[in-house]
Amino acid sequence: MPKGALLHAHLDAMVDFDYLFNLLLETEGLHLACISGSLATQQGRQEAGIAIKFRKRRPPPKGLYEEQYHESIWTDTTGALYKTGEYIPLVEAAELFPDGGTKGFVEWLKGRVTLTMTDGLEQHHGIAAIWDKFEKCFGILNNVLHYEPIWRAFLRRLMEQSVEDGVYWIEIRYVVFLSSPPLHHSLMQFLVVDLFAWEVPVWYFALCMSSSVFSFKFPISPC
Repeated sequence: MPKGALLHAHLDAMVDFDYLFNLLLETEGLHLACISGSLATQQGRQEAGIAIKFRKRRPPPKGLYEEQYHESIWTDTTGALYKTGEYIPLVEAAELFPDGGTKGFVEWLKGRVTLTMTDGLEQHHGIAAIWDKFEKCFGILNNVLHYEPIWRAFLRRLMEQSVEDGVYWIEIRYVVFLSSPPLHHSLMQFLVVDLFAWEVPVWYFALCMSSSVFSFKFPISPC
């Protein structure tokens, strides 16, 4: 690597997970959903599709207590209480995680977005298995990063760490397909009751990135 430069760096593979997951739990309005499969078993929690997005908080279904409903994402094996695709407040879901509460939840989530030594050595599953896990990692991260407050904080953290490491030039690669999850903004959440999050155009990614770089390079000093 040339001194002071980082070339061909895939942006969504440059995540400081400890920082990111703490930020997720501190950010108001984020929710967790199981979008395919089930999170009610150990094996399911390793394979099910999940998404973390901004959502307007809603009351639990009629006849259910809040804690009972929030816990059902981890316990309901029949679909009677939790329906696939329903979003549960992230903080509550983390606290009720069956394998260690919030701390266990963070470790589980980290395992879902990283490749381990074990993943690399399990060759008997075939080459398709490791690529499937690889693609699922980025699928989860895309949903996490595509909320504007998280996106901007992530970019700033990346720049801070790069400067600390003596890196002042980064060639970033980030592909935004038309099918990618859009960047969300919560600006309209309180104006329209049923509007969960405002989806903004793809070009807004570049605008957020350029403004984040500019504000990092030229911070405004308080008077």
